[in-house]
Amino acid sequence: MENIIDTRENKNINKEILQRVERSEDFLLRGNFRLTKSKMSFGAARFKIERNVLDTSLRMFDKTSCKDEVLRNYQTFSMDGRKVVLPKHYPVSMTEREGVLNGNRNVFMYFPYCMGGMDANPDNHFSLEFIESSQAIYFNVVAPSLYEVFVNADEIDQKLSNKIKNLTYLFSLFHEIGHLIGPWQATPKRRDDLLIKPYYHAIMGELAADLMIARCNPEYLEISLMNLVGKMFFYARKGFMENPIQAMVNLDNDSWGGVFMIKSLLDQGVVTRSGDKYHMDLDKLMDGLIYQFNQVHELGLEVIKLKTKDEQMAFVESWMSAQLDYDDEKGYSIPKEIINIFNLLKHVPEQA
Repeated sequence: MENIIDTRENKNINKEILQRVERSEDFLLRGNFRLTKSKMSFGAARFKIERNVLDTSLRMFDKTSCKDEVLRNYQTFSMDGRKVVLPKHYPVSMTEREGVLNGNRNVFMYFPYCMGGMDANPDNHFSLEFIESSQAIYFNVVAPSLYEVFVNADEIDQKLSNKIKNLTYLFSLFHEIGHLIGPWQATPKRRDDLLIKPYYHAIMGELAADLMIARCNPEYLEISLMNLVGKMFFYARKGFMENPIQAMVNLDNDSWGGVFMIKSLLDQGVVTRSGDKYHMDLDKLMDGLIYQFNQVHELGLEVIKLKTKDEQMAFVESWMSAQLDYDDEKGYSIPKEIINIFNLLKHVPEQA
């Protein structure tokens, strides 16, 4: 086989890409792709499977957590009895990047959906995590933000910076499990009894998958911490320089979710004022995130009991407007305390 794969020339290319990935072969991929933060458009990149990152990440995980126990914890949220296993999820680096695969706006690809395909068989699903994009986001945006905002930035950064590729991979691996289960299930498709509009599902589905990591693996602080600070300073803050009242909370699901997570931690006293800056109590963090997960999960269980779309929408909107200020004309806005946090970051770029 050639080491160039063009999805425009062969529509049934999913299996060939997976075979290359499983054999850790480098390949140049070209085609039209729909990614999380981008519409279907042309992209190209040469992919290298980072086998060392995969292997060292799993070894690192085994030193802190019991994989079987964590998977059993996830299993309790499988509502259809399907066995929970580690997904086919691979860390990659990329060169020769073009189009939608260039830059750091997107951090992963989920096959076959990124090619516009649909396949109900989970055996044919796999995903690629752009670990260098997440690394760039951390060092160019998140880490500088930590030092502008938190008096204990050293304490936070030292837990993350030396192993950001491994933590990125571990977070994304278990995040994908979270999308497979629970009332906010997103893959291989959402539940038939979930009728709310896609944007609300995207908000709740991401929150559930993010926060389920804390609920199912409370011993591994660093994984949840890495996700939190990324949500705080990259996703929640997106668009703040242009619109310091709402940023992107009405347009981007991760932005809304990130603002919710920050506000909840402020309300719980996990993040507190310390002079002109703030302090994050890492001893309280996991309990704070688990509290958030329980809120989102219990909301989902109540929503799917309702029989009509209108009932479900009203229930979700009532909950959301209780979390963030809402105006019928302007939509959701950022709480004043979070605006104050973001105002500390005027010299930190929003994008990596």
